[in-house]
Amino acid sequence: DLGLVNTIDSAPDGRVWAGTVDELIPFSRRDGTWEPDATRIAVRGATALRITASNIVWVATPSGLLRVDGTVARPVSAPRTGFGIDALA
Repeated sequence: DLGLVNTIDSAPDGRVWAGTVDELIPFSRRDGTWEPDATRIAVRGATALRITASNIVWVATPSGLLRVDGTVARPVSAPRTGFGIDALA
């Protein structure tokens, strides 16, 4: 059971990744069907997935941006730009 799937993206290595409410699940094609890989990565509330040409998986959640390194999703700090709400006034 996958649960609620919020986002999906395909990777250059042939896998398809699904972001659910609780985790990221990569799928591989085996014997003509899509099967989930054994790897499941704990990520709460994935809202968007993007996979680069070099198979780097980026995940957006309500709490921030994550990059998947192997089987771990690590937070990515946003750069400080000096751009604030005051600049919009």
